[in-house]
Amino acid sequence: MRPLRTRSLASVACVAAVVSAPLASAQDGREDAESAPPVVAVNSAGLDGWLSSDKDRALRDLLRLVGPRLSELPAELSRLGMDEADEIPAGFLDSAWEVLSRPQSFELRLNLNRLREQSVPVDVRWAATTADLTAASNAVGVFRNALRDAPIDFQMSDEPGVFIADTPAIPVFFGAKRANGSPVMFLSTEEGKMPDMAARYAELPEGATQTFGLRFDLGQLTPVIGMPIGMAPPVVGELLMEAGLVGWDATRFDMAIGHDESLSHATVRMTGAARSARLFAIDPERSLSVADFAIVPEDATVASLGLYDASKTLGVARRVMESLDVWDEFERGMREEAEIDPATIEAFVRSIGDVWVYYQSDSTGGGEFSSAIMSVTLRDRATFEQALATAVGKANSLGAQEGNGYVRVRSSESAGMTMYSLTSPGLPLPAEPTLAIHGDRVYLAMSIPSLMAAIRQASADRSIVDREGLLDFVGGSLDGIAGFSFMDTERYARRGYGTMNHVVAAMVNGVRSPSSDREPYERGIMMPSYNELMEGVVPTVSVTRWDGEDLVVTATADRSVTVQLAAGFGRANLGAAAGQFLPMMIAGGASSAPIAVVEARSTAKQAASSSQVRQVLVAAVMYAEENDGRFPSSVQDLVESEFLDSAAVQSPFGAMMDGRPDIVLRSDLREMPEFASDVIVAIDRSALEFIGETAVGFADGHVEWHDHWSLMELLETPENEGAMESFDLF
Repeated sequence: MRPLRTRSLASVACVAAVVSAPLASAQDGREDAESAPPVVAVNSAGLDGWLSSDKDRALRDLLRLVGPRLSELPAELSRLGMDEADEIPAGFLDSAWEVLSRPQSFELRLNLNRLREQSVPVDVRWAATTADLTAASNAVGVFRNALRDAPIDFQMSDEPGVFIADTPAIPVFFGAKRANGSPVMFLSTEEGKMPDMAARYAELPEGATQTFGLRFDLGQLTPVIGMPIGMAPPVVGELLMEAGLVGWDATRFDMAIGHDESLSHATVRMTGAARSARLFAIDPERSLSVADFAIVPEDATVASLGLYDASKTLGVARRVMESLDVWDEFERGMREEAEIDPATIEAFVRSIGDVWVYYQSDSTGGGEFSSAIMSVTLRDRATFEQALATAVGKANSLGAQEGNGYVRVRSSESAGMTMYSLTSPGLPLPAEPTLAIHGDRVYLAMSIPSLMAAIRQASADRSIVDREGLLDFVGGSLDGIAGFSFMDTERYARRGYGTMNHVVAAMVNGVRSPSSDREPYERGIMMPSYNELMEGVVPTVSVTRWDGEDLVVTATADRSVTVQLAAGFGRANLGAAAGQFLPMMIAGGASSAPIAVVEARSTAKQAASSSQVRQVLVAAVMYAEENDGRFPSSVQDLVESEFLDSAAVQSPFGAMMDGRPDIVLRSDLREMPEFASDVIVAIDRSALEFIGETAVGFADGHVEWHDHWSLMELLETPENEGAMESFDLF
């Protein structure tokens, strides 16, 4: 076998050949900009294409009113004294919104001729359809006007309605004209060239209409990335070649999103991805089994299954370190400083299998994050158990030394297996992460009851596969699946419906006009009723399969964007939080507010505290300016000299018992530190006293939140000598 160094240099030579060939000749016609495929290409069907469902009519109609609202903003801002508003060209904001909401296409291509000339080595093509040719011409005029102060010369081209902008880099052709029978506004660095507005980059199911398309072709970047590869260590070029990330046949990423009458669809194809997978992650010949799906309960709210071999990534990492001659040093450091044998780590990683599962379900704890289960298969159970026992011993030893007994890994026996739980004796932390080995899998849960429920599921008769209609979303069979994800959209959309209502109400108010009688509700813009929105909602399901050397991901979801947004809010639990928080705000609150409300109030208090500390900083600067740079000796100086209201030094977290102000300045400074971002000058003592965190104001005017320990570290720096005594924090 050849030495590794020799093989690395040979691989880089191959990369150099691949990179330099197009620059030396016109092989394959790739140096011709006309025939070169795009590096990046994007197609969008616009607002009406994205929001085509009847359930999306409120969002669609509201977004159409954004343009008229934007047209009013410059005048309103000018009336409010914002002089910058006068610099916004008339019609610019609403024209920009109109263009963005229309169907459009964008392409970026590599131009090797410009690369030789050391000019900008790319060509850009962009076009957006408009209502008519007049609208396109008007938009062009607005954008030309917006560039009136730029160092750009404009001239008319031979084609009517088309201008040439002589930019410092390359000429740009833009204007309005008809293309393929449609009026368009366009921009191109190539005269007469337009993007392909009908391009389709990945296949959708028969009958589906594309609303978005994307292509990213790594192969077209090969000439550009050649120099960085040549400057990198040889192993970089070798790995990139093996992974198929350089060269004209490098991986290409294609995506299409669309919909039919009832569903949204998405397809992603990664051409040639098998090379990278074999090197870093998994053999493409592997697929999930029915047994892998069986451990996920039928009542799962979210689920994800996939294949990943960590030992492959570890092997690549070792290969890189050996090539850079740092592996031996790394081994010594691990043994001497961390007291860990790298061979033990390698054995541990290789003992882990390649099937990873994550889910949340009702049966393991109510369907939220507290019900989360993660599981991975094992190749070598004995090695994993030995490594786990060693890790538990080290964790308990460290916890005893550093954690004062508040952190401990507790072991317990149940159902013939050993469970390891991370506990916090004496501290009411709301989780007890627990790990156990059952059969050929290791399980991790947020509590012992959740773990036991997951173990019972492993031998249950029913699983997520038995969920009604699920197999229809995966093509009728589980064969050949390399990845799978699922979300119960209906469940989360129900929870997020209230939040979505608030969002629509906010948008309705946002597009109303303070200077006219524009009334969205008179146009029938209204959020669908709860029953209407929930009718026929389908889950979100995606499946990954290998098609030869290509990785293909197909997904289906509810057609309505409104439904998907509501599900997103519900997944983030915003619906529940808002539903609890807003009524209590209206009613004045209650002493038994739920945790979500308490946290929201705490956040509001933190914001108020930060604002008050910032007021103190501004007042101190103003005081220094009027007192020959002298720093105020206390906040009382600021209050007495009327630079600050007395209420500004009263913390929202309550009054201190020692009679001193809640928000304090340093008393040891004589002059105002100018623009010092690391010099602390003010803190909220009350916040530090009651919640263990505080707003910290710095001399340059910015405010950060720090807990007690990080604040102590800052106060011990040379720049803040004397601050701890001044703040009386002993």
